[in-house]
Amino acid sequence: FVIEFFSYPVIAGFACAASVQVSSAQINNLFGIPAKSKTFLGSWQQFFEKIGEISKWDTVLGIFSLLFLIAFREIKRFETTTFRPNWSRMRNSFGIFIFGLSIARNATIVIIGTVIAYSYRESAPLKATGSIKGGFPPFEPPPFTTTFNGTTYTFAQMAKQLDASIFLIPLVTIVQIVSIVKTFCKHGYHQNVTFLINLFQLLENR
Repeated sequence: FVIEFFSYPVIAGFACAASVQVSSAQINNLFGIPAKSKTFLGSWQQFFEKIGEISKWDTVLGIFSLLFLIAFREIKRFETTTFRPNWSRMRNSFGIFIFGLSIARNATIVIIGTVIAYSYRESAPLKATGSIKGGFPPFEPPPFTTTFNGTTYTFAQMAKQLDASIFLIPLVTIVQIVSIVKTFCKHGYHQNVTFLINLFQLLENR
């Protein structure tokens, strides 16, 4: 019943704000600028301060990826899985293939970008993420103590540092999950909300 506590205006407002925040956080990565910030204004401040450090090839690949995603999102609207008698068999098959590609557009562009970056790894025109440790983190209880800059913090001290965020972060997480669930429900898909909320929380903690 948790899903009923959030109205569509709240979900729409959250989704809009989240998209703006995520876009701002990635603006430096899009143009290959070596800067990181966790705040909205900080991201744009660093962007304008280091605008002269824009990487040409990172920008080209980033804009190509955006155009690819937008183009294939529009193709999806044509519903080309339907067999059309006035089309030849080859044209129908090609239409179904393109429609399937539009559904998997996110995975497709990731694969394309990975192949391009790997192909030019020697000349290094693109900034790569670097070495990533494989596998999942170990399944274990969350730590109740942590060490930062040589200082060990207890759970109570960590909670004090988080302040109001200790309540806001779970609330935002729930709203995020509910917005995804309501998006699926809007299209007529039947969902077990309780199961999905717990599943998302489990995956998010990994």
